[in-house]
Amino acid sequence: MIYLYYAILATIFFATFAMCIDKGLWSNTLSIINILLSGLIAFGTYEPLAKLAADKGMGEYTFVLDFLFIWAIYVLAFILMHRVASQLLSKTRMRFKNPIDTVGGPLTSAVAGWLMMCLVAATLHAAPFERECFGGALVHQNGDSAITNPDLAWLSIAQTALNKDNLGAGKGFSLSDYVNDFSKQRAGLEKQESLRVKR
Repeated sequence: MIYLYYAILATIFFATFAMCIDKGLWSNTLSIINILLSGLIAFGTYEPLAKLAADKGMGEYTFVLDFLFIWAIYVLAFILMHRVASQLLSKTRMRFKNPIDTVGGPLTSAVAGWLMMCLVAATLHAAPFERECFGGALVHQNGDSAITNPDLAWLSIAQTALNKDNLGAGKGFSLSDYVNDFSKQRAGLEKQESLRVKR
């Protein structure tokens, strides 16, 4: 089952890479910024919105709310960022001389693919799966490395960027809390008969 996890991540990486490879260095740099900022916006804001939705009567869908809100916020933020960055701030495409664009285009498309792969891997923690899904790929020990675990790579980026010291008031984002909370949620889901919680 762990092969399915890596197949999903490889598909995301190569799909993003293929979509970006012919766009060039400038467009790919904007895509990297959009993926990064949209993902951070989604990870920084999904929790209160999911709790609000659960409190307002959608509590029976508690196992899918976090996952849905992360992706809904990400898509909305990405569309807005794309409009602002690509169409308002950068109306003219910047051109680079041949060796820079020839090497930089594929390199930045690989970075965009890696970021997107890491983001998808991190959101799989919130997906309504069993705790040990994908052969336990989402269950981490303290010594696991962000280099070999793309989900931890994204969560490390989010923890650094959304640190409470950087943001001021609030608790900020914690990698360990995110992994442990969703691990407990997936363990609770295993005991349920369906995704809908009886209230």
